[in-house]
Amino acid sequence: MRNYFLLLFLIMLAIAPVPQPVAAQNDLAASQAMVQAINGWRLELDLWPLRENATLERMAYDQASYILSLPAIPAGGSIHAGATGAGPMERAHFPQYDWPAYGRSDNTAIGEIAYVGRSPSAARGYWETSTVHRTAALNAAYREIGVAALPHRFGYVYIVVFGSRPNVLPAIADVQTDLLYLSNERYEWARNPWIQNVRRVRLFDGEGRPLSSDWTLWDSTIPLPEDAGDEIFVEYIDENNVVALAKVPLDSAASALPPSTRAPATATPRPTQTVFAPTATSQAMQTGTATHQAMQTVRPGTATPTQSAVVVVPTPSASNNVLLLYDARSFTLINSGQTPLNVRELVFQGGGGTTFRVTAWETQWLSGSLTALAGSDCLQAWSWQETSTLAQPTRCRQRRSVLTLSPTALFWKQGDFEVRLNNQLLAVCSASATQCEFTVP
Repeated sequence: MRNYFLLLFLIMLAIAPVPQPVAAQNDLAASQAMVQAINGWRLELDLWPLRENATLERMAYDQASYILSLPAIPAGGSIHAGATGAGPMERAHFPQYDWPAYGRSDNTAIGEIAYVGRSPSAARGYWETSTVHRTAALNAAYREIGVAALPHRFGYVYIVVFGSRPNVLPAIADVQTDLLYLSNERYEWARNPWIQNVRRVRLFDGEGRPLSSDWTLWDSTIPLPEDAGDEIFVEYIDENNVVALAKVPLDSAASALPPSTRAPATATPRPTQTVFAPTATSQAMQTGTATHQAMQTVRPGTATPTQSAVVVVPTPSASNNVLLLYDARSFTLINSGQTPLNVRELVFQGGGGTTFRVTAWETQWLSGSLTALAGSDCLQAWSWQETSTLAQPTRCRQRRSVLTLSPTALFWKQGDFEVRLNNQLLAVCSASATQCEFTVP
């Protein structure tokens, strides 16, 4: 009889449901702190803050949960491989996420970074030392964010997913500073029919009534209108008249913004254009400073120069705000002044007839905006035949974008070249010199 009851007990034990491990919950306070930390980092460099997105948060949570289910935290980039081995971009197209691409699945604006540790400040300290992590966190191609923070014996497993969607340009309002943070489209694969480079915006209240009489120039921050109510709408329009609309709640929490940005309501909104700043830089590199050879410049407003009309300037002048450095291998444009500079409309015309527009640097990897190149920051280009990344000049504080060009497109090697702004001649630069300076009005 005793054996009978023992057998019955074993059978009942076998068919009883096996307790399942309780899935870790996303620590909302910790994940919110991470969003604020990343946006604070971006705002320090005058990049737009990222709006929280529920789909990206779910992607981050699912990946963090999977990582926690493993016997040990994977090392290196393996932390971004999901249960099927799929990376972030591939997982973004799983049915439960269905993140939209820019035409093709491999043209999807998705990025992911991770950290296992105690705090967002520790995570930032690590990410700042890593080019790949810094590039993702400070990339102007991204406009939305999702964060998971799952408890771990070392603190938290943080998974941060960044993304952007065609024709979705979020804006974030801070009612305590009366500022509206606008975004723009900077993803490399944004093409017609999607909105691209926004030039103008206008605001409407929650009932659709205009809050401004006409379109105003796009800026990364603009003052919030008075008496806007509980929400406003931002209408964006680009140079091809493609329009996008963003709904902006005017809540006082502004949870995506770090507390340090929310000064008292009496704070005066910044009246000038915000400076976009870098996403990622290469490791500090130095190159020999070129000797001050003769440079040829023509001041704005002068007659079209001939060779004899060129003004020779032996050293950079404080009155000029752009410095070009070039040699047999690379070309660098530097804002040599102290204030942000709009270089977007500059065009270089090579002696061999090659035309190069500064807008060519406006790719996915541009760290900010060509309409506000910060003082001492630069743009650089070289041939795609180079086998490694070239050093940035010591005069350049931060390299905002790099281009690799066809050997036939190296205009500065084709003889003297012209610098033009909206068909106005700003300078003629000598091919035999290693630098050239001029003024952008």
